[in-house]
Amino acid sequence: MSKHFLNSLRRKHQLAGCVTSRMQKKGCKLPDPPANSLIIDMDEAGAPVSQRAQRCDYLLFAILVVKKHGALLFCPVEMKQTISTKAIKQLQAGTIIGEKLLADCQEPIEFLPTCVYRQSAHSDILRDFRTRKVAFRHCGKKINRYVQEIKSGNSLSQVLAKELA
Repeated sequence: MSKHFLNSLRRKHQLAGCVTSRMQKKGCKLPDPPANSLIIDMDEAGAPVSQRAQRCDYLLFAILVVKKHGALLFCPVEMKQTISTKAIKQLQAGTIIGEKLLADCQEPIEFLPTCVYRQSAHSDILRDFRTRKVAFRHCGKKINRYVQEIKSGNSLSQVLAKELA
């Protein structure tokens, strides 16, 4: 079912012109997305949100094997030169958009909000950033997750293998 749902989402957004195969903005890049994934560039025309609305940079959906079961991954991604708490707000806005896209999906979803950065921030900002969570609602459940921090250029697939093992 996850594959059918992902393909349906892909067809809808490919026609809109906001599907991409790579994540690279603001001098940051996140190579090596999972093989069976859909990446929506939220800054492109046709993205599922107004260009004036607050949003994250990308929405990543992928089918993964987690603990020997297939699972749908939802990963809002924000790219920043330096980690900032503004990223939390943008990731939350992207999560709300993702919730709407996933409204018809009744399968379990792995949720991993992610901030890709070029350089770290001052310790006070990092401490504040690391205490905040992003909330995701699906099938009547609320999931609160800390944001996964990934240094620009690191492999997303390696991070996912470690995080979701």
